[in-house]
Order: sequence, then C-alpha cells, then structure tokens
Amino acid sequence: MKTFWRRFRKSRVGVVGGVMLILMIVSAIVTPVLWPHDPVTGDLRLRLRPPVWKDGGDWSHPLGCDQQGRDVLSRLLHGARVSLLVGLVVVVASAAVGTLLGLLAGYFGGWIDAVISRTVDILLAFPFMIFAIGLMAVLQPGLLNIILTLTLKGWVPFCRLVRGDALAAKGREHVEAARALGAGHRHQLFREILPIVLPSVIVLGTLTVATVILLEASLSFLGLGVQPPTPTWGGMVSEGREYLIEEWWLSTFPGLAILLTVLSVNLFGQGMRDALDPHLQE
Repeated sequence: MKTFWRRFRKSRVGVVGGVMLILMIVSAIVTPVLWPHDPVTGDLRLRLRPPVWKDGGDWSHPLGCDQQGRDVLSRLLHGARVSLLVGLVVVVASAAVGTLLGLLAGYFGGWIDAVISRTVDILLAFPFMIFAIGLMAVLQPGLLNIILTLTLKGWVPFCRLVRGDALAAKGREHVEAARALGAGHRHQLFREILPIVLPSVIVLGTLTVATVILLEASLSFLGLGVQPPTPTWGGMVSEGREYLIEEWWLSTFPGLAILLTVLSVNLFGQGMRDALDPHLQE
C-alpha cells in the first residue's frame, strides 16, 4: 500500500480525480440529510424559480426549482446517490463474476473454456445499450432490475481480461512450483494466479464505473431506468427538455453532474493504472 500510494501521488490527474470523486460521494451521503428541501414534494408557488444569480432567484434554492416547484439542488444530490450506487454495485458484481469465470476458463481450458468463451462471444454480439434497452423493456423498470441488467453484460470485459492473464500466469515459475509441491486447484487459482490478475481487474473496474453511470443515465432518460418520483440525473435531463430554451438550468445542471462524475472517475482510473501497471514505472 505504501508503494501504491507513493506511485499514485505522482499522478496529478489521478489525485485530482480522486479528490473530486470523494467530494461527490461525501456530498451524496451527507448533504441530502442536512439540506432541508424534499426532492420529491414540490411547491407550485416556486414553479420554475431561476438560480440565485438570475432575477427572481434566492439562496434558499440556489440552483432554482423545476416545473413542479422541487428544489433542483436537492434532486441533484439525491440523484447522485442513485448513479453512484448503481455504478459501484454493478462494477463489484460484474468484476466478481467475470474474474471467477475468467480464472476458470484460463486455468482449466478445455470444454470449460469453450463454454465460457462462446457465451462471451454471444454477449459481445449485442451492443451494450441495445442489450440493456431490450432487457429493461421486458423487465419492469426499477433500481434492482437496472442493476441486474447492467451486470448481466458487464461481467464480459472482466472475463476476457482475466482469461488472458490467467492463461499467461498459469505457466509462471511460482505457479508451476506450487503445482509441483502438491497445491490443489483452489490454491493455485486464488493464492497464486488471482494476485497477478487483480491489479488489472481493479483498473478496469474503476474505468467501468463511468460507463455504467452513463448507461444508467441513458436508460433513465429513456424512461427505462429508476422510475419517478425518485430523482435521477438522466430523468432530470429528460424532464427539462421541454423548458430547455428559457429554463435551461433544469437539464444543464444534471448534465454537468454526469459530466463531472464521469470525468472524475476516468481521471481517478488513469491514476490507478499509472500506480498499478509495472510497465509504466521507472
């Protein structure tokens, strides 16, 4: 950990992305508890109130109100919970499933590798967004279903990555030495090979969070994600389309939230890659 932290601090973009990401996570967890406005219940007397720097705005609603008189800032903060939760849960579940299947395919080979590889090929034939839209159209839109949908295809990149690394790792000297000493398959897989592939999985998982957040926002924009009245960034962008010319803040602020979150995750992932990839070290 000391070596990793020393290398990570050398990546300025990684540190900036990490700080931005931490601030967003803390804001999503703490601020909605302290901010007094309800993100679901509105007041029609405050309908389309502008941000504080425009005429008619005030500090009680610094980012304005939407068409139902709901505080935009409160909805942004609660929407961050949904996006970050979906991103983290989907990536953790996808990484776990993909890593396990990739280890089995790369280590055992034979029919196990054939079955897993053909399944991967079939799923790769479908574009991620088309696959998600089709499955969400069959399932009932909701938080659990969107997590399940994105996980059902999200494990594929992890599986392909780990399979290739496991194929190369099982021929290394320390793995062959463990095999010669009588170590079982479980020991070889999880004690010898897994530590080799784990840094690549961490980097891929960090970068995949941004992709998952974009997919969740896209599905919510299309009405196939988390349903109202729960606030989501994609849903807020969709609801503000009708008012984009005059009341631009309804769609602009959630769009900026998506942009900053994805940017911070990608910068943090780049820093993780620089810190964990031995080929990039001096």
